[in-house]
Amino acid sequence: MKGEAVSVKWYHKLSLIALLGIGLVLFGAFVLETRTPNVVQYAFAGYGEPEAMMDQLGEIREALSDTTDLITLHGVLGPQTVSVPEGQAGVDAQVFMAGPGYFSLYPQPVATGEIISPMDLQRHASVIMLDDDMSFQLFGERGALGQEVMLGGKRYTVVGTVRYSAGYGTLSEHAVWLPLGADEALLPDMMMVLSVYGGADNGLMTLLETSASQTFGPGTLVSAQKEKMRAYMPIYLIGLVAAVYALMKLYGFVKGQIVYLVGRIGEKLRYVYPRQAFFYIVGHILLCTLAVGVLVGAFYLAMSVFLRPVSVFVEWVPEVLVSWQSISARFWELVRAQAQPVRYTTGEYAAVAFGAFLIRWGTMLFLIGLGLKSITLKQKGQGR
Repeated sequence: MKGEAVSVKWYHKLSLIALLGIGLVLFGAFVLETRTPNVVQYAFAGYGEPEAMMDQLGEIREALSDTTDLITLHGVLGPQTVSVPEGQAGVDAQVFMAGPGYFSLYPQPVATGEIISPMDLQRHASVIMLDDDMSFQLFGERGALGQEVMLGGKRYTVVGTVRYSAGYGTLSEHAVWLPLGADEALLPDMMMVLSVYGGADNGLMTLLETSASQTFGPGTLVSAQKEKMRAYMPIYLIGLVAAVYALMKLYGFVKGQIVYLVGRIGEKLRYVYPRQAFFYIVGHILLCTLAVGVLVGAFYLAMSVFLRPVSVFVEWVPEVLVSWQSISARFWELVRAQAQPVRYTTGEYAAVAFGAFLIRWGTMLFLIGLGLKSITLKQKGQGR
């Protein structure tokens, strides 16, 4: 009895390992679904004359006009001190330098006031948006609208406040938004070309990378949606194994049912003429057809789900599947892309990487929990 009690206690511990893994996977999926915008990013370092960069962005927009008309340029700067002109202690905040079209890709929940207008973005006006918690710290109950703040030695007029919560990949718990080029002395750590990612093919990504690299120089191309799909791959692999097992079981069941129904038809024909058993035979044939249809439908559904990564990651597929030279060339292309000496990590990519980390470790814990649980149950069965 004592040994059995110990086994039961250990059995529950193993279940907790699997549950912990499931919890991590669900949390990782939550991060991916809530923190992954549908954008392709070309991240690069460097900053030039604002007007010249806007002209260069216009050239890229024209090159991508057949693929997307929503493209923008913005900069990101690490925590900077924002204060009121009176000189009291300021608040550190991450700075987003928004170009025209930025707020169409990254809509912000306005608390008071308004979003920086397209006209102010275009003319690089000295206006700013604060997060609402930061606004309260600086101005208290009187509110920030119409007030002035100091950033980098320059005054900005507050036109709005935003309900903001720091997420994964952000550099500060507070944030401010101002027009790109509002202060040429305030240089961003990273500039980024952003474009909506409209599908699973690589057409947009290829055009964006080519145009941006020619215009702004070397950088890193990232599709948030593709990286999200990559993060889910451990779940896809487990699902594939489970689907194959389920399809094999379903195939055996359908095969057995068809054999049974055909046997029933043969047994019926021993006692009556085919004409008398016409409706009986037709009914059983329809049941056989339905069973085959269910099996084919299940196979089709599984194929459509588990082949989706191939349609998203078309770069995985060699030009000629049966050619070793083509397979080898594609392999080295992927290796060289991952071995770039400099890779720029955006906040969106950092959020996806964090979600992928949770899913990866959650999957491993789930599998470890299942494995140890099966071993314990087997030992428990042998002990009896």
